[in-house]
Amino acid sequence: MEFLMHFLPGEPVETNPQTSVGVQAYYALESAQDLQLQCGGNLELTDAALRQIQFQPTQGSPFLIATIPQGKQYDYEVLASQSSLFCDVNWQPVSGWNFQAGLRYEHMAYDYDNRMLDGRTDENGVPCAAPGCRYSRPADRRDHFNNWSPFVGVTQRYRPNHQWFANISHGFRAPQATELYRLQREQQSADLDSEEMTGLEAGLRGAGRNWQYELVGFSYLKRDVIFRDSDFFNVDGGKTSHRGIELALQVKPLQTLELGLSGTYASHRYSNMRISGGEDINGNLIDTAPRHVGSAFAHWRPSDAWWAEARGIHVSRYYTNPENANRYPGHDYLNLLGGWKKDNWDFVLRLINATNVRYAERADNTQFSGDRYFPGRPRTLFGELRYSWE
Repeated sequence: MEFLMHFLPGEPVETNPQTSVGVQAYYALESAQDLQLQCGGNLELTDAALRQIQFQPTQGSPFLIATIPQGKQYDYEVLASQSSLFCDVNWQPVSGWNFQAGLRYEHMAYDYDNRMLDGRTDENGVPCAAPGCRYSRPADRRDHFNNWSPFVGVTQRYRPNHQWFANISHGFRAPQATELYRLQREQQSADLDSEEMTGLEAGLRGAGRNWQYELVGFSYLKRDVIFRDSDFFNVDGGKTSHRGIELALQVKPLQTLELGLSGTYASHRYSNMRISGGEDINGNLIDTAPRHVGSAFAHWRPSDAWWAEARGIHVSRYYTNPENANRYPGHDYLNLLGGWKKDNWDFVLRLINATNVRYAERADNTQFSGDRYFPGRPRTLFGELRYSWE
């Protein structure tokens, strides 16, 4: 894939080809005592590369011009292998009760090859003027990560079509190649651990003749969160908390009409002492994380051949920097869809952002660029015609 990084000084172009192959093995055993056991494994091998080239001179302040040279800035290849083993058990001791438990082990390994000069120079090895080049390339290295992920849960059906459930889980995320090898400023290597998350979920779900629902509350704590500190180093050790509720509801008041809504109300906060922009952000809301998001839809099908749908999208306001000094106001927009199906033919029209609202898919704020907006799609009409051979 080729990607124009228009949000960076000099607007470099990133290319990141990737080839991968994988295999999965799976075995299931069901006993007469209402016990089910499932075990398996995965293996995936990936050959990936990343190249970042700036084709034009840097424009802007003397500082940017001096520290961001034109030319190739990154060029590396990573051979990655991911292997895992897992087992899940499901036990129903009595009618209406269900207990689940699982364990997963994963090994992730990287073999990194820098295809440029090591260090903090331009592509020809010439150092930049003080304080030095923005981009830094670590020397060839190998990294590996081992992680365990357990899970325990319970479900109880208290009425024929209604149940409550709860589970505790521990998850992880190994560092990405870009976090390990796409460095900046004086950082020559990134010694990172896997991010870990421990969470509790509990909720209710059920259905009636013409309706269904699910309500879930959650609380998660993430540790060893990887972030870029005030020195522009990729480091770990961050902590964040995530608490909230999720609701999904669907109802069918008429045979031809279905209504639905879903939404999340949550608080995402930094949970440890960390300095950003010269300020302690412990307890601040996490930037680019809206407190509530949701959608609502109406789906009308007057016949087997015709259907139409209106879907509204809502994203609340959120802070765009860790210091909670700048905000994005949020947005609401409407999508309209419709279709016709006859025999093997299927025709669909999609009008995205029907009200032509100006909004950002993502907004943030940095000390160098100020407010940055990744614009959402303006009013756009798509048409699709399909024919299926049966």
